[in-house]
Amino acid sequence: MIIFLIGMMGSGKSSIGAQLAKGLEIDFFDLDEVISLHAGSSIAQIFEKEGEKFFRELEKEMLQGFKKEEDLVLACGGGTPCFYNNMDWMLANGIVLYLKIPVETLTERLSQTDVNDRPLLSDSTRELTNRLESLLESRKAYYEKAHFEVNADQTQQEVLADLIFYLKRFKKGF
Repeated sequence: MIIFLIGMMGSGKSSIGAQLAKGLEIDFFDLDEVISLHAGSSIAQIFEKEGEKFFRELEKEMLQGFKKEEDLVLACGGGTPCFYNNMDWMLANGIVLYLKIPVETLTERLSQTDVNDRPLLSDSTRELTNRLESLLESRKAYYEKAHFEVNADQTQQEVLADLIFYLKRFKKGF
């Protein structure tokens, strides 16, 4: 079974996903890393050279290359659920967990990273907050379709405990 982690950039999908996969003794993949390896370029370079439309098409192809029979955790890009039929495909092919986190926490986390690696962001804190609020508003309806919503503004151990709780619940058929 595929466990899809969705949510905004900076919500912890990659770090939490790696720990969850380790605890479940299954493979972990970061969709952005899969795309970068396939393309031989960083996500920022793909956006710059080929544009977002090309990236989103490649993202869909890489996402839907995973088979629901595989046991793995997949950290998806923040926009993955919002394009093509990606969210419906994920809902039909695994368990979708939305890592929800306040914009203030995202701003704090992302202001400490190199925004040049994140093509949809700008570099001032005020602009960053405004951009994150706008992105979240445009993505919220997709994110909220997830099977489960997890408060990712906790310690990593608390988030992992919540994820395991929801996964057990899902396996039991609620």
